[in-house]
Amino acid sequence: VAVYAENSTINNNGGSIKLSNNGVGIQAKGTSTINLAGGTITGTGNDAMGVYSDTAITNVGTAIDLQGDHSTGIFSAVSVVNNNSVKVGNSSSQANPSIAIYAPQVTNNSVVEAGTNSIGIYSTGISPQNINNNLLVKVGDSVNTSDPSIGIYSAVAGSMVTNAGTV
Repeated sequence: VAVYAENSTINNNGGSIKLSNNGVGIQAKGTSTINLAGGTITGTGNDAMGVYSDTAITNVGTAIDLQGDHSTGIFSAVSVVNNNSVKVGNSSSQANPSIAIYAPQVTNNSVVEAGTNSIGIYSTGISPQNINNNLLVKVGDSVNTSDPSIGIYSAVAGSMVTNAGTV
């Protein structure tokens, strides 16, 4: 873990975090707040996670690009508002995909990209949630029509997916 906090504040204002296998860029537990205002989180290692939090995340300026197998760009147990690019690469297995943004509630206002066998936005939880795409979610291999990549996936009955952008 590059940056870790419990019940604190993390400010990423312009730094660069590079991840290898099983690396985590920023992890916050408890009542921590994460301010993603600048910088980059990149990596080519497998099973990497850009940002992980028990609380809500707003990304206004941190670009995330993780190209390793089975990587996750942003994970929140509550919600994500994304205003910068989040990219994950290909996965070797559809059963174990890379996921660009994983949270119960998501609002995307930027570019989300996921490779083959991967998912752009994944929403799950115990009650219906809202997933809003206001710009672009791009997945997989547009030439290969048998590519099992998914742009936006909601695993909760009754959730509302609103697409005002492009998938």
